[in-house]
Amino acid sequence: MEAQEIDLNKYLGTWYEQARYDNFFERKCKSNISAKYTLLDNGSVEVLNSCTTRSGKFSKVKGTAHKAKSKDVTFKVTFAPKILRILPFVWANYTVLYVDPKYEFALVGEPSKKYLWFLSRAKKADSELFNRVKVIAQEHGYDLNKLIYPE
Repeated sequence: MEAQEIDLNKYLGTWYEQARYDNFFERKCKSNISAKYTLLDNGSVEVLNSCTTRSGKFSKVKGTAHKAKSKDVTFKVTFAPKILRILPFVWANYTVLYVDPKYEFALVGEPSKKYLWFLSRAKKADSELFNRVKVIAQEHGYDLNKLIYPE
């Protein structure tokens, strides 16, 4: 699985989750799930994930990402406290598998295929584009039957 080359400046900003694989760190999220990427002065990227939880509360978590040195991984990402970031196991692989030319939709996974996200600049993605990206996910070996859709 090779990552798609991306223009970081075009990738920055807010993305809205359209679908994902189940994962422990998002289980409380029900709706309004987003990720905002901001370039920092030191060249790393701040990641701010937010959502409305099942109990109706707003939740957010801030992390950091940096460009990976692998053709299979776009970013190394962590939400661990700063003191723990020296430990290699707190960094997750984040692979941009596809982003459309206008940077309106992105497909993000990671090498083990344990995680998958469909992200859109719009809160509600264009269904035709979403369906085309689903085909791309299948071509990368992802099982679409495992998808969870936010409410």
